[in-house]
Amino acid sequence: MALEINALINKLSNVVGSSITSRISNTDEVSASIRSTLTDAISRRQRVEITYHSIARDSVTTRTILPLDSQINNEVEYILAFCEHSHSHRTFRLDRILSARISQTPMIEKSLNEMSDEIGKLTTTISISSRHRDVNEILNIQIPAGDVSGSFQVNIEVFSQDWLTRAVMSLGGAATVSQPLAASVAQRASKALLGYKI
Repeated sequence: MALEINALINKLSNVVGSSITSRISNTDEVSASIRSTLTDAISRRQRVEITYHSIARDSVTTRTILPLDSQINNEVEYILAFCEHSHSHRTFRLDRILSARISQTPMIEKSLNEMSDEIGKLTTTISISSRHRDVNEILNIQIPAGDVSGSFQVNIEVFSQDWLTRAVMSLGGAATVSQPLAASVAQRASKALLGYKI
């Protein structure tokens, strides 16, 4: 399957050409107003409407979140939040949030405790063979010392099987799911590949 994915990536790259790179912006700068809005929302338990650039999906979406906390991991700032669009907890890179404003719509009825009870973490094993930097960026996996160029496995916890499937597929065979969600990811990848057969 990895060979098919890589062949598809090459085929799409030839069709799209170099114009795709002109649409990609890589900025680590975070707007002071966005940071301030999210910090205030965390302390006041307010909902925020954000515009977010997802690298895994290569798309920009607008969604309403309830920011719960912020953290720094590998010198990257993250916002931990409950996302109403996906009805689950999500982690958003602060430098990928393009805009943020306090939501004026009423609060959803569920309490934070109810949300936490409904959302369970899934633990899975990921095999990583290449593109370590991309894997670290998309899956937020710390690369073990000494394994910079080799293959290795790591256990991770995720909130969403759909997110995991999209993230692994976006890595084009550089990472594969070993267990226990491997069958689901493989099935979705095969279905996606069928859509590109010409």
